[in-house]
Amino acid sequence: MTGKGRYVGRIVFTPLADGCLMELLEEFGSVDPAGLDWPVPARTQVDGASIPQPLWSLIGSPFTGLYRDASVVHDYYCDVRVRAWRAMHRVFYDAMITSGVSTARAKLMYAAVYYGGPRWTKQASHNTRLPIPPLSDNQFSAPSDNQFSAPDSPFAKDVMTAVEVNGISVADFLKSGSWPPPSGVESRLHLESLERLIQQYEASPEQIAAALDTSTGVMDAIIPKYRKLVDIPAVCWL
Repeated sequence: MTGKGRYVGRIVFTPLADGCLMELLEEFGSVDPAGLDWPVPARTQVDGASIPQPLWSLIGSPFTGLYRDASVVHDYYCDVRVRAWRAMHRVFYDAMITSGVSTARAKLMYAAVYYGGPRWTKQASHNTRLPIPPLSDNQFSAPSDNQFSAPDSPFAKDVMTAVEVNGISVADFLKSGSWPPPSGVESRLHLESLERLIQQYEASPEQIAAALDTSTGVMDAIIPKYRKLVDIPAVCWL
């Protein structure tokens, strides 16, 4: 393994009868570069769904290759929601680096899950840590949160050209001076454009997250949008 983080334990899977889920037979986990533990208990069931399925064409499968170990940690913490969603997506990036994924590819994958992956409120994280009383139906769903931050870098401003609703990019909407924002229900992130911008600006994970917060915050100002990834890069490089 490379990078400043490390893994604890080993991945031992068994496939379940539904043909989709895998169950861990042993404890596993990662330690991020700051020294924070991200343990995953034995008997955890994962399906790789925390990685948006359009990205599977890039990685082959969440259960194989250099993305496997990072996807297990990411899957588990997407389910239990005991930590902030931003920290949970960031550990996916850190774990990919630990696994030997290239910085460029790890940044693109991080941007994709940050944009299209699960989100929840601080309230949901707090409530998830509380003991669950006996219930006949233990199905919970947490609302997502959206924050708006003003662009503070050329990179953040250029990322606005890669996010659009109804064919109108965030950049074009702001230039138009019109209000309200487009009210379509689907917000699209163009990954090829974002990939070029990440490489051009050598953007850090923190800059990527802030830029995506800004762009999605503008377009979600009226109606929160379903986030879709488009223009998946055709060449698979690590």
